[in-house]
Amino acid sequence: MISESLATGKPPAKSVAYRVSGIGKQYSGTVVLAGIDIDFVEGEIHGIIGKNGAGKSTLVNIMHGSEAPSTGILSIFGTEIDHLTPARAHDMQVVLVPQKTNYALDLTVAESLFLGSYPRRTFGLINRKEIIERSREYLGKIGLDLDPDTKMADVSLEDRRLIEVIKALWCFNARVLILDETTAALSIRPRQKLFELLRKITRDEGRTVLFISHRLEEMMDICDRISVLRDGALIETADTAELTIERLAELITGGRDLAVKTAQDVSDDQIGKTVLKVSNLSQQGRFTDVGFEARIGEIVGLTGMVGSGYSALLRHLGGLAPQGSDGMVEIDGRIVTPTTPQAMKKLGLAYLTNKREDEALFHGLSISHNMIGGSFAKYASAAGVLDRAQVSQTVSELQHQLEIKMGGESDPIDSLSGGNKQKVVVARLLNANLEVYLLDEVAEGIDIGARRALLDFIRTNIRREAAVVMASNVVSDLMEVCDRIMVMYHGEIIRTFTPDEFDEHEIYSSLQGIGCA
Repeated sequence: MISESLATGKPPAKSVAYRVSGIGKQYSGTVVLAGIDIDFVEGEIHGIIGKNGAGKSTLVNIMHGSEAPSTGILSIFGTEIDHLTPARAHDMQVVLVPQKTNYALDLTVAESLFLGSYPRRTFGLINRKEIIERSREYLGKIGLDLDPDTKMADVSLEDRRLIEVIKALWCFNARVLILDETTAALSIRPRQKLFELLRKITRDEGRTVLFISHRLEEMMDICDRISVLRDGALIETADTAELTIERLAELITGGRDLAVKTAQDVSDDQIGKTVLKVSNLSQQGRFTDVGFEARIGEIVGLTGMVGSGYSALLRHLGGLAPQGSDGMVEIDGRIVTPTTPQAMKKLGLAYLTNKREDEALFHGLSISHNMIGGSFAKYASAAGVLDRAQVSQTVSELQHQLEIKMGGESDPIDSLSGGNKQKVVVARLLNANLEVYLLDEVAEGIDIGARRALLDFIRTNIRREAAVVMASNVVSDLMEVCDRIMVMYHGEIIRTFTPDEFDEHEIYSSLQGIGCA
């Protein structure tokens, strides 16, 4: 039983920027938040962490005004707020940078920054000179070397995320900045730039940052205090200095054994035939002269900075980017040309896209339809009658294996949280029973408990009858399950690490091109 003093978010002796008191939320009688009490103080970076479905997004949406609490009180800078809306939160300088942002790609960087807050001249004319000058100043504060007149369509996804932070801080002058999984799309250097900025604005300007992430290491690195949610309840708010990463994991999962497994060498009798062979494969502007093999029983890791080419490579092999390439791809000894995902699946290869919401979900259909996907035929009799009991059994087994938090299998897919929808897509792929699996950021956005269960399932189940190529920029995930790790840099595989060479610092140095010709 956690004591009342531990399970409350009472701060040290500083001014409270935002207070949530007794906040609860119910949907159709289902409790998703219960009696949350947290004080977010000025001049701190306050982390919020928990499993998918723990209530993080609901709490953030309530604090930003996009959802109303069922119970409780919100206070912003000492003022109790009734009927908070996003517009009112914005007026009170509470600004959210959401997980996913839609960009107007035909606008320039400067126009995107000041959209909704353009400085004006006499007679209401937009002051373009001031927009350019201030844009250049703000970009410099986070170390972005961008021309303000650059079209957003020509800006990298990482830089777009940083531009959203700039917009919140200096165009909207956020005093309470909410960052919801902002670092998920950032590689090491942009993440370091962001962290340096967050430390500066909290230390020197007294701003408050709410930092939501699934990554325990970066939570421990950047946050002053961390609040842990589990099953809609606040488990503990603690100073980061008083936590260890093991203790934090225990709070998140409820004490489940989360001992990290390290990759083990696989004996020759566990390795089967080569089912995927890539030779001198190139695609202009994406990857160059790529070559590797994958055998049944192997998990081959692929990593690099965002934009290094590993996602582009897997998309091409999976049939989602088939345009012009040189080189050769063989599946089970047969030379093939990637065309469509459907064609590749018939050849025994399945690709899990990292754009799950846009490319992998059947919105409007049930959880069951999304999980079984194109495999319904194997549950039908010769007469075409569907064995619904077998379908339900499969859905139940996959739900258990991947720890999917859901109601009934007939519930709509969009009733699930983002992380649980992602797990449904993974379940569909694993149910296909193919020879080659290409997994692009398979664990991204999944909480620590389910992440471990998923990685363990890939290592102990999927590899038995298939070859797995697993791409991720989370090196620790790859070190945990892979038999070797290939590093891509500027579109080329520049180094391959075997288990006896696994060293996180060395791998991270390689993916940044350090020490490589």
